Amino acid sequence: MEIDNAREASGNTFRAAVLTQLGQPLELVDLHFPEELLPGQVLVQITFSGACASQVHEIDGRKGPDRYLPHLLGHEAVGRVTQCGPGVKTVGEGQIVVAHWRKGDGIDAEPAIYDSSFGKINAGQITTFSEYSVIAENRLTPLPEGIALEDAPLLGCAFATGFGAVTREAIVQPGESAVIIGFGGVGISILKSLKLVSAKPIVVVDIVESKLNFAQQNGADFVVQADSVGTDIVHEVKKFIPGGPDVVFEVTGHQRPIEDSYAMTHHSGRTILVGVPNKANPASFQTLPLHLGQRLIGSHGGSAQPAVDIPRIAGLVKGGLLKLDDFPKAFFNLENINKALDSLRGGTLGRILVRM
Repeated sequence: MEIDNAREASGNTFRAAVLTQLGQPLELVDLHFPEELLPGQVLVQITFSGACASQVHEIDGRKGPDRYLPHLLGHEAVGRVTQCGPGVKTVGEGQIVVAHWRKGDGIDAEPAIYDSSFGKINAGQITTFSEYSVIAENRLTPLPEGIALEDAPLLGCAFATGFGAVTREAIVQPGESAVIIGFGGVGISILKSLKLVSAKPIVVVDIVESKLNFAQQNGADFVVQADSVGTDIVHEVKKFIPGGPDVVFEVTGHQRPIEDSYAMTHHSGRTILVGVPNKANPASFQTLPLHLGQRLIGSHGGSAQPAVDIPRIAGLVKGGLLKLDDFPKAFFNLENINKALDSLRGGTLGRILVRM
């Protein structure tokens, strides 16, 4: 479907959830289709968009001042290509694609700017909280066969991040001990990836009992329930792994869990900081262990390489070594996107998916 046909089908506009002010709910706005696509831009009709803590942090101002307001959000989705701009070679019209924020193959196109009744609305190289989106070619990868549409957004962020954190950043070896602190969508992805590489034992730490129950049902050897009054999770984890774990994945981004993850790691182990930290509450460390062999690694989306990792993950699914259809998912319509984000703030298990 070309832009002119998309306009005809939708009345020249499409709906999008727009951030107009930090700390405020997103607003549903009618955006106009662009007059033409620039080199490397691809128009995608979004089917499902994922929503994750990164969007909540951005809305709540956790990442600091925002000079691009008003703008679109969302960085993981699945959809159908309806038109390609000049120079696009890696995807084609009619193709089902995974949209991801990590750079893949193709052109790193200029971001789209949309017209609306609010005036100009900014977007990045990828935004997905909308019925249609103009996305840079290098943020799109063809969806491999055998991956269901409702599972595909996981490959754009959550699972790609967890898989990469385990295999690319921590490079976990069979038999190494591991701890996951924070068991949301990325935490589940880390657990599934640790099982793939035969880590043992695996300990999951979270404050929500239902999440810990799910972790035990899905391969965690031990769980630790933290609480608001200050569970000593370092002490609790070392009951199961006396010398400290070989690798710890910190997924919350909060100050104390970050400090605890570093403190519990074995003196020759790795601490992988996956969660986005809050600038207002920086963590502090004794750096001497780094001189003696301990490693502290800041994750950037698991260092995922979408063009390589997405087909690999799909191959694991097709080969029966990995299941994504049992990944907990909560579905919301675009009209209820603020409820979806509130659900994230409340610690919903698994992944939020927004139907377009």
